[in-house]
Amino acid sequence: MAFRRITSGADFNSIVRLGQTSESKHLEFVNSYDWRGTHNDDPAIDLCADVAQFANAQGGVLLIGVTQVPRTRVAGIINAIDDVDEFRNWVERAIRSHLVPSNFAHEIVVLLTGVGPILAINIDASPSLIAVWCRETGTEYPYRAERGKEWMRMFRKNLGTI
Repeated sequence: MAFRRITSGADFNSIVRLGQTSESKHLEFVNSYDWRGTHNDDPAIDLCADVAQFANAQGGVLLIGVTQVPRTRVAGIINAIDDVDEFRNWVERAIRSHLVPSNFAHEIVVLLTGVGPILAINIDASPSLIAVWCRETGTEYPYRAERGKEWMRMFRKNLGTI
């Protein structure tokens, strides 16, 4: 079953019920990323792993600004994004800097809620693998499974896992 895109507040309200809707193979909730004032790439790499997991599977939506009920995968409350346009630009820069190739099909949408803006990143399934590139660790290949984000393991014959 293909994912349902979220491109408007009406889409959000028809798909996500706070306190009820659980994350799925095609939907993930993220409260926020520490994108301001950091002097390392860790938040950008975390974001890119969250995006690539859907591209390397069957597609999905990453909702940024939606918390999770503690110890569950259920949508909690809205945590509006301050400076949403600046944050959206940071997301685009992170994707261009840390995903290879970076020209896969995705759409970043600002959703206006009664509490304030959140971000939906609609990610289509990619016909080729999308790698998360990090200077320290090289490339990694996350994908979305039923339980959440998983990591592909690379094998070499007679050498085991790399």
